Amino acid sequence: MKKILVFILAVALLCTIAVGTTLTYFTDTDFDANTMTVGTVGINQTINGNETGIVSAPMFPVTAEPDTNGLVPVENNGVNLDVVVTVDSDSEDAYVRTIFAFELKADGTSPIGTDVKLVGTGITMTNITFTKNGVQYIVGVCDYGKVSKNATLSSLKQVYLAKTVGNEFSTAIGGSYEILVLSQAVQAQGFTGTDAAMTAAYGALTAENVTTWFANN
Repeated sequence: MKKILVFILAVALLCTIAVGTTLTYFTDTDFDANTMTVGTVGINQTINGNETGIVSAPMFPVTAEPDTNGLVPVENNGVNLDVVVTVDSDSEDAYVRTIFAFELKADGTSPIGTDVKLVGTGITMTNITFTKNGVQYIVGVCDYGKVSKNATLSSLKQVYLAKTVGNEFSTAIGGSYEILVLSQAVQAQGFTGTDAAMTAAYGALTAENVTTWFANN
């Protein structure tokens, strides 16, 4: 079983970020280690081009302003994640989305947008929270909409720590920080949008269902 985890181990502002893939499951007869699909569709999720491994890198507060694309150079402490979903060449049209679970701080507040900066396309934060193994998370979703075979879909490109982050952030997250990632796809035929398709296949996007989806990670 594999997870997508981001660990931040702070020692005088020195942090480590590790990223791997998440175990998901099919609801039909097909199975892949990191996708969840319904219908005659196939998708593949990678992080930095890696399906199953864990990637680690030092992580410090950034020392430069983002460029016009919102990215911070690696030499200035930007951490590239490049979460990508690809649709198989033999897949039928599908509705596809990626669900993120970002760890909350000890006081129940979210560090996203303040301490932890995300660079990506179309990630919408929700007010859905859930708990796994005693850790609280808040959910973000990237809805790619209806896509065809061979599509390449990008969401979370980079994570970095704000310039103002100090050791109190490490205390607030208990010394480690996690991001869980789950990609889902549903055949497009018979559905008129992502929400309708996903709800029919997996149930509504609720705290209870998200807890279930991530339970096997």
